[in-house]
Amino acid sequence: MQKISPYIFPLIITAIVFFLVYRWFESRGEVETLEYGEGIEIENLSESEAADILGGVGDLASTPLEAPEDPEPGQTPGTGSIRYEISEDRVRFSVSAGLSAEDEPYRVWIRTVDQANLTEAFVLTEGKAGYMGTAAVSADLLPLEVIVSAATSEADVFDQVILKGIIEAAQLTEEDAETEEAAETEENAEVEGGQE
Repeated sequence: MQKISPYIFPLIITAIVFFLVYRWFESRGEVETLEYGEGIEIENLSESEAADILGGVGDLASTPLEAPEDPEPGQTPGTGSIRYEISEDRVRFSVSAGLSAEDEPYRVWIRTVDQANLTEAFVLTEGKAGYMGTAAVSADLLPLEVIVSAATSEADVFDQVILKGIIEAAQLTEEDAETEEAAETEENAEVEGGQE
């Protein structure tokens, strides 16, 4: 035991140092990934949900996708729109765009308006009416900026913006509209009752 005891303390210190270095490298990697704000959870829609939102079934709001004010040289501007529905604490949305076929594949990226998160939502697929794609996200993230880009990595998204638009949080759901209408009716009844 006396032969081993002088080596125990240095071995413990060496193990602690290796553990701390390992934790430092792990935490350093986490900071780099959080720089781009990963964390928007994208939900793929079922075939029936995608067909409903692409077909315009339901009460869908729409907002246009606009070309950036200073497009890249040689970039063909496109047109498009975002159709979305807020229900059950999530936003189902579709992006449809008329774009040239030379820069494909086009990717749709979303980020919160406070610019903390940037996440690839989906790749647009070519269909009869142009390029289309669908997804769903949590309604807690609204308003969201939607960016159509030819970039394949987060670092290049803003260098290759083709179209962009915003999904607003102000759309009233049917329940909100009914509640607001009931409150107005009640208020009108109180006013009429007070005038008599």
